[in-house]
Amino acid sequence: MNTHESTTGIVMIRRLFLMLFVGAVLLALQSRAAGAQVLNVKENQITVSSANETTPTLGNDGISDLVVYTLRVTLPDGTGAPGDIWYQRVTSDGTPTGPAWQITADPTDDELNDVSGDYIVYTAYDSTTSMAGVI
Repeated sequence: MNTHESTTGIVMIRRLFLMLFVGAVLLALQSRAAGAQVLNVKENQITVSSANETTPTLGNDGISDLVVYTLRVTLPDGTGAPGDIWYQRVTSDGTPTGPAWQITADPTDDELNDVSGDYIVYTAYDSTTSMAGVI
């Protein structure tokens, strides 16, 4: 065996070791990243009425987490009554706490709610068939 063959063998072994090391590091990083992407899901029912509740939005008003939503009663003829905005306080794990609170109770069709800090915003449409409304 000459010097060139010996050097080539050492270089090959070093390259193989380097490839194995890099592969092990990449595999460890991938396993760690996959573990970090796990989402723990717990389902909590917030409302219990026979009405249609839609567009739930999560927020926090500085007191607690809360869910703001639109509640729309189904009328005897099958159509939807104008929507009203409600909110329900929830614990840090999403469990409802205390009563739900009604925010709007007027003839406008209130929907498309959102919450930011102490503010709940929504669109008050003139009727259930109108595109005209105010925020």
